[in-house]
Amino acid sequence: MNTKTVKELKKTAKDQGMRGYSKLTNAELIARLNARNDEDDDVWEDARDDARADDVWEDARGDERA
Repeated sequence: MNTKTVKELKKTAKDQGMRGYSKLTNAELIARLNARNDEDDDVWEDARDDARADDVWEDARGDERA
């Protein structure tokens, strides 16, 4: 991501639905996009952990309808 231009980073920010990015510098855009991607990763990890904790996978395999 460090090799992208400000224009490319702003397009990425727009595509990801970010707001308030228009006056950010290259470094600020990279930092915000990285933070946003880290948050997205955390959401997926939390969802996976919750599913495992609830034994959703085990219940599905034991269900005769599955």
